[in-house]
Amino acid sequence: MSAVTAQEKLLPPQQGPEWRPFYQHWHVPVVARSQDFEVWHYGPERNLGEILPKIEEDSLECSGQHLQAIQTAQKTLDSFSADLGRDFTLSDQPMPIVIGHPQVQSSLPFYQQAPFKCIGLSHNADYIHPDAISHETGHAILDSRHNYDYKDFETAAVHEAFADCCSLLAAWHEPPIIWDILRQRALGLSSNKLTTIGENLGPSSDNYPIRDLSQAIDSTDKNGQTPHEYSQQFTQAFYQCLLAWEKYYQQACHSELRQAQPIPPEIERELASHSLPIHLEQYQALALACHTLGRHFANALYLLPQTDNLKLDNLSQALLDSGKILEKDSQISQKIYSENLPFSLPPKAKEFSSN
Repeated sequence: MSAVTAQEKLLPPQQGPEWRPFYQHWHVPVVARSQDFEVWHYGPERNLGEILPKIEEDSLECSGQHLQAIQTAQKTLDSFSADLGRDFTLSDQPMPIVIGHPQVQSSLPFYQQAPFKCIGLSHNADYIHPDAISHETGHAILDSRHNYDYKDFETAAVHEAFADCCSLLAAWHEPPIIWDILRQRALGLSSNKLTTIGENLGPSSDNYPIRDLSQAIDSTDKNGQTPHEYSQQFTQAFYQCLLAWEKYYQQACHSELRQAQPIPPEIERELASHSLPIHLEQYQALALACHTLGRHFANALYLLPQTDNLKLDNLSQALLDSGKILEKDSQISQKIYSENLPFSLPPKAKEFSSN
């Protein structure tokens, strides 16, 4: 049956197991593909007359912003794999990034857990910020561990915290992000491109509240908050853990570790061209901190309980346990995480952190 006849049929149902077969039956085109993702192009009803003939002619192309979306999703997954220390895949088939997803209600992308897992994008979005794609990819990474109950408030908060941290991991794999932290600090500022991940996504919404991780926010009370707002207590603590690891690697006893840390050419150029009081070893200490925290966080995925409901406590404990397993000196990781992460510490951790 010709794909053009699809314009006479109903749009795919918005829920139910028949949704994915609908896409496959009507040969909704894959207009871009990477190792772990593929972009499906399904336009809204008013665009079917324009889109379907192009499907038959095989001339439908992926727009720049949608191509950037798949590149960002793949980069986020690759960053997670690098921190994990081994290849990580979401499933045995590429995850769809669906353009014109029937449930998209704004220009922001979203992650769909059921009836099949995918990232939904608006057909008419003028710009899709990479932060948002990294965040949604983070949801997919956590969902690959277990189909947690997203309807539970604190489980949803864990999902949001995990997704935000995946955005941070993907960002600090870029040397200019690390440089910006040092540059802003040299200028006397605590805010930087990492602490304001997501700030430029537009007006505050339930999914993407504008925030700055360098600023204290009271998000410990669930009343009147969205899960993402409540999750900020973990994300901010996660950033404080990064600074604690940076301080640790700045110690004189770690000079050999710092010197072994490679300096990207673009950072060497920045250091040579700026008069700011930033030194080579400062970059190396912060890069080491990013590597250490990223490694602990990625491996913490496998230490989360496979139960329907989660608490932020579970995410904090998984990160603490991951650090104890991966570090030769488990005491330093226990100290950093027990002093910074928002959870009810077990007796031994409480006793340790008070010393």
